[in-house]
Amino acid sequence: MSRLHTLTIVLWIGFAASAGLDHIQRGGDAPSESYASLSGLRRDLFGSGWTVEDIAVSDETLDVAKVSDHAFLRFRREAAEVFLYIGLVGSGTSQGIHHPAVCFPAQGIRIEEARIVEIDVPGEETPWRFNEYLGRKDPDVQVYALSTFFFGKKPETGVWSLRWKQAWSNQKAFAIITVFGMLGGPVGETRALYRDLVREAAPEWLRLLP
Repeated sequence: MSRLHTLTIVLWIGFAASAGLDHIQRGGDAPSESYASLSGLRRDLFGSGWTVEDIAVSDETLDVAKVSDHAFLRFRREAAEVFLYIGLVGSGTSQGIHHPAVCFPAQGIRIEEARIVEIDVPGEETPWRFNEYLGRKDPDVQVYALSTFFFGKKPETGVWSLRWKQAWSNQKAFAIITVFGMLGGPVGETRALYRDLVREAAPEWLRLLP
């Protein structure tokens, strides 16, 4: 089993564990808002030249997470390997409020850097904000991730800000987007690649997500 495959399992275990705790503490109703199915997500949303593979998520994990729909994809192009997770969460539940800041430490991935970054997206008046994480599982496994919630057709980096906006909006459903992978070279090159991927995927996210 490759280190990267092991990493994906680790991240999903962390997601499921934290989602389970939230479920116990808060309870959860089934999602009630519906949006375009993620089964219609374009496979070339990151541009041409990528080989795309679906990654299965267990029914048990999805049941705990209470997502109304999800997509978990692996993209490969030459030496690059990038993962994309999107989860749609409906109005009656908070189980989807999970992100690398929760899941990484819970599974022994030490966060070495965490900050908010802004990415200029064509057609958008203001830059999109993402949480950027640089973590390390062991000396040979370093992980890079960009993650954000998506609410009202805009990224939202803060949990409490998301909940505040939900409280004052008729819309409750949101999505979480995480793009991640092993750091395969200089951090600057990885950052540039992921920013380009966000810009490439933005029109598709705007089309499908709440």
